[in-house]
Amino acid sequence: MFVRRGGMTSIKYITGIILLLLSSCQYVLAQQMPQYAQYMFNPLAINPAVAGGEEVLSLGFINRDQWTGIENAPRTQTLMAHSSFVKQNVGLGLVLTHDKIGVHKNLFASVAPAYHLKTGKQSTLSFGAQINVIHQRSDYPSLMQNGTVDPNLARAVNNFYADFGFGFFFRSKNFQLGLSAPSFLSHRESPSDTASFQVDNAHYFLFSRYTITMNPYWKVQPGFLIRYAPDLPTAFDVNANIIYRNVLTLGLSYRSEKSLTTLLMAQASKQLQLGYAYDFALGDVALPRTGSHELMLKYVFRYNTNNISSPR
Repeated sequence: MFVRRGGMTSIKYITGIILLLLSSCQYVLAQQMPQYAQYMFNPLAINPAVAGGEEVLSLGFINRDQWTGIENAPRTQTLMAHSSFVKQNVGLGLVLTHDKIGVHKNLFASVAPAYHLKTGKQSTLSFGAQINVIHQRSDYPSLMQNGTVDPNLARAVNNFYADFGFGFFFRSKNFQLGLSAPSFLSHRESPSDTASFQVDNAHYFLFSRYTITMNPYWKVQPGFLIRYAPDLPTAFDVNANIIYRNVLTLGLSYRSEKSLTTLLMAQASKQLQLGYAYDFALGDVALPRTGSHELMLKYVFRYNTNNISSPR
């Protein structure tokens, strides 16, 4: 909640109001899905066809703080788990997301079944579906100042709804290509008893990356992500990662929203990955200059098995 100091509106108050208005407009026009900087390490966040693709149980967690230091800026936490079954042909994933921006809080619970079809010795084409259950809460009473009561803000709005999505994902030894729409249906919002409007939830993602082996120590991974949602401009990321000994990854990504992302990922063990990304605005754009931080943890239950002969 914003406050006044000494009878004058503080800069922080003005900034917060502007961000809140922007977030509210964005919320009304299209229920934007959370964005990630490290989607290439956890593609299940944007494509259900990835579920079970690693053939073992995989757990991932992402925490993203956007525009750090600004009150009511977007914050997102996502927990992902997926594994394969039935001789690795069938996968199942679970995604839990908490997303907060301004007075709006979203809780997403998604189940993602997938089927993996071998198309070659080292290539697979996967098909996935996604069932989403969403709870949205808009805490409008928190906007009230000095006891002023606006009838339109007198109560919080809670909405429950379900929708579905789909995805396709092709992967080979060095190449990946995915097309997905994790959220696909529209629904009706009712901020008051007398007002309602239709909200389009469709979000489409086209993702690809290619691995180039330079020598036994170094690899380069160029890639891109195109994001499309109705009523919003089409956006894209162009990125490149440099990998050293399959242990350390340094990356750089340019976003069409005029921002640059740097990332660092360390393979702490065969099972554990640790990642960090930092976003900052470029040029003369109307974005906060505080930057965004994103932390990533991923644990894959993959172990070496050794054949042990009995001494008998």
